Order: sequence, then structure tokens, then C-alpha cells
Amino acid sequence: MDSSDVREEELDAALAPNLEKFWQVWQEMGMSKKECLERELAVLEQVATLLAKMETEEKALLLSVNSDVEMTKRKVELLQSELHLEKQNFTVDRPLTLVESAKYYNELLNLLEAEKVKRMELYGKLESKLASVCSRLGEEREKPESPKMKIKYEEHLKRNEKMRREQLLRLEQCWDNCKIKCSDRIAFLNSTADKSESEVGQVFEDEIQRLDRYYAQRKDIFDQVDRWIALWKKKVDMEGNTCRKHRERTNESIDQSSLGQQLMEMQLDIKSSVEAWRRKNPGQMLLYEEYFYPIFPRMSRDKADVQQFRMIADQLRRELYIKRVLVSEAAKDLIKYVTEHQREDVLVSGFTSLKENPFRPKSSLSCVVL
Repeated sequence: MDSSDVREEELDAALAPNLEKFWQVWQEMGMSKKECLERELAVLEQVATLLAKMETEEKALLLSVNSDVEMTKRKVELLQSELHLEKQNFTVDRPLTLVESAKYYNELLNLLEAEKVKRMELYGKLESKLASVCSRLGEEREKPESPKMKIKYEEHLKRNEKMRREQLLRLEQCWDNCKIKCSDRIAFLNSTADKSESEVGQVFEDEIQRLDRYYAQRKDIFDQVDRWIALWKKKVDMEGNTCRKHRERTNESIDQSSLGQQLMEMQLDIKSSVEAWRRKNPGQMLLYEEYFYPIFPRMSRDKADVQQFRMIADQLRRELYIKRVLVSEAAKDLIKYVTEHQREDVLVSGFTSLKENPFRPKSSLSCVVL
């Protein structure tokens, strides 16, 4: 017996007692077996809707944890670059789970932050000692720069500024390729605000190399998502132009339906690619998964909406069936009534009988009396 069979048995064991209680209540209400089965189906559909909603919430939590772990890893890399430490290969003897990765990177980040604090304290002590030594020697700590040195310094600043602009353009291109969110870009730039120029240049270069590796490993999936987004925009544009004149509405509706089908197929292909990538790279994380399958969480909500719609449709069908039965019975009563009073309506031309035919127009009655 495999795990799926065990789960099904456990689920049946958990639901069976509650369903039996429902059946007892429904039978006490005098419902037929068919009505009880319909009610049971509605209960199971509501359970499925609840599970779909919980699945969406759990996937959102997974994305959030993945993002937090990746951000912590990025902070670790930035601190290593800032402290000029030898970069370590973040691997262990076995692949880490998501929880283990979060714990590992948090501990490493705490150690590096403590090391940075120690170095800052040591730097402050050295600064004070240097000032004391300069004071004893009667020398100024900072000598005024000569005009020639000032010109060279300005040229150096211009070269650095040009290099920084080029580096920033490369970094923005990497951000665009990897679909990095605007909030993460701003957070990264803010983290370099208190660093020196050389440190900022090194941090930018490290980030560019990291994103290049990241993009190279996931390029196929990114290309699929880009094609999906382009097709989605095309579909949105077509739907936004429905008010234009002189258009072939039949062909347009067919094109929109075809685009919708293509979007769903591409969406499933993206999901398959993501799952294949995870199997191929078990020790790595796929950051920003909302870009890899743009509306997968929405698919679960749509599935729940469809189930809810089916429940409403079944209820409406039952009500319509009841109304049809009532209308059919009313029609039979009407035919019976007309048949019973037809002879009397013919014989009594002036309608002197107390049983007046309610289905005869009043104008015709007045003509007969005249």
C-alpha cells in the first residue's frame, strides 16, 4: 500500500463520522436518500473549496520564506565582500531543506554582523590613537592638498563616476532579466549608501556576477514567462479594443478564445519547467516564483470559484426542476378545468351559470350578451 492510499484511508476515516452525523440530521428532517446524497455532495465540494484556499495560503507562505532566505543569503554575501573575507561555497555535506537553510544563513549573518561591529570598534580605537600620535608629534593629521593633486583627484572622481554609471546600467539590465522587484532594488541601493566608492564598486560587481549566474541557470524559464507576458498583453489589448467600429466580431471572439487556450497551455508548460528545475537542482531555491508561474495561485482560486459556481448551478437546476413540476401540474389542472367547463360554456351562451370561465376574454362575453 503506497502513501496515497494511506492518505485516502485517513481522510475517509476523518470525514466518515461527520458525514454520518449529517445523514442523521437530514434523515430526522425527513429528506429522501437522493436529497441526502445531494447535500453530501455539497458538503464535500465545500471541503474541497476550503482545501484549495488553504493550498493557496501555504504556497504564498512558501514564496515568502524563500524570499526571506534569499535576502539573508544576499546580506551574507554583501557583508563578506565588505569585510574582504574569502567567499565560502554555501554548501554542506547534504542538501539543506528550506528550514535548515533559513537557520544556517541567519546564524552566518549574525556572525558576520558581530565581526563588523568588532572591526568598527577597532577602527575607532586606531583613529583615536593616530590622532593622539599626530598631536604629540606636532603634525597635522590631514595635510591640505596641492592644486595638482586636487586636479588629479577630480579626474579620478570623474572616471569613477563614469564607471559607476556603466556598472549601474549593467546591474539594472541584470535586474530586468531576473525580474527583480522594485522594492528589492531600492533596498539593495540603500544598503550601499554608507560604503566607500571602492566597496560600492565591488558590491555592484559581485551582485552582477551573482545575477548572471542566477539568470543563466533559469534562462529557459524566464524566456517562457516573457512569452507568456507578451501573449497576455496581446490578449488584454484585444479585449480593450472591443468598442472600435468596423471590426469582425466573430473572428475576434475566435482569436481571443485561441489566445486564452494558448495562455493556459503555456502556463502549464511553465509549471512543468519549474517542477523539472526543482528536481534537477534540489539544493537551490527558485526565487520570485510569482514570475515563473504568474497566476498559479489564481488557478487555485479559480478552481474554488468553479466549484462554488457548480454548487450554485446545481441548486438552481433543482429549483428549476421543482418549478417545472409545479408548472406541469398547474397546466394539467388548467386542462382539466377547461375540459370540465367547456360543455357548460357552450350551452350557457350568456354565462348565467355561477361558474364563470376565468379564461374567456371579457370583450367576447359582452358580445355574447348583446
